[in-house]
Amino acid sequence: MPNRSSVRGHIDFAVSSEEIKICVFCGKPPQPSNYGNGWYDNQMTVTPPGRHPVAGLVGVCSSCDWGRVSQKKILAHWRPTAPSLVQIIPNVPVQLVARGCCDDTALAQVIRDTLEEKVPLRSRRKILDYVLSDGSYCVTGKGLRFEALGRWPGMGTCSGMCMDRGHVIRLRSSFVKSADIESLVEVIAHELGHTEQNAETKRFDSADECERDVEARLRSWGIDNGTTRGNKRMLLNQFDQIINYANLAKRIVRRSKLPSGNYATDAHSDASKAHFALMRSLDRWQGT
Repeated sequence: MPNRSSVRGHIDFAVSSEEIKICVFCGKPPQPSNYGNGWYDNQMTVTPPGRHPVAGLVGVCSSCDWGRVSQKKILAHWRPTAPSLVQIIPNVPVQLVARGCCDDTALAQVIRDTLEEKVPLRSRRKILDYVLSDGSYCVTGKGLRFEALGRWPGMGTCSGMCMDRGHVIRLRSSFVKSADIESLVEVIAHELGHTEQNAETKRFDSADECERDVEARLRSWGIDNGTTRGNKRMLLNQFDQIINYANLAKRIVRRSKLPSGNYATDAHSDASKAHFALMRSLDRWQGT
């Protein structure tokens, strides 16, 4: 049976199969073969409610118990490696998965305060009614789980992400440790805004339209997203980095040979995208 040290970095309570890196039985990565990707029957197993009422995916590799794996045996091996949970709201499956990547107790309190003090009662009820209703179309099932992780597949450069049809909110642990309370509350509220979108079955033509909708929700909640000192400081630092990199690139191009045509075309395309993104942001900030 794998112990806690053998599963360090392993994401149980996974949302998708690519997050599951090791077998819950032997604690090793599955070995692909001519017959499949190394997972038993190419299937992941959803852990049911019980001691851990917030569910997630776990995997059993083909070499461990081909054709003879039962739910009971899977749970018996999974329980010792499963992280503990911090209750956010008493008596309901709204919890923080304690990953140990930050001060989980303090983070749980910020999440609790955000739900109770920043999210208006009407929106809070809508969010909770949704996540506690039928969860058959998501991995997590009935419930809402939060977790702070160092990284996860597809996280990109975001500080937080709403996943699994609004039932999972993940936060970048480095951001949680470095951000001031105001900025952390904004990110948590922002992701809860996405959960409310799921509750309303809202659909958008673009990611930008989706984000604008969340920002409008936060303003209606009394949270002026993007105007805190912390966010301003981070944004100004990013602009400083962009300016420094651009000046360095100009100096290199000025004194060096021209790059290949493909490289120059790609660089021009990336620069154009950044230029238009900044122009759109400026128009929005100026209210045009």
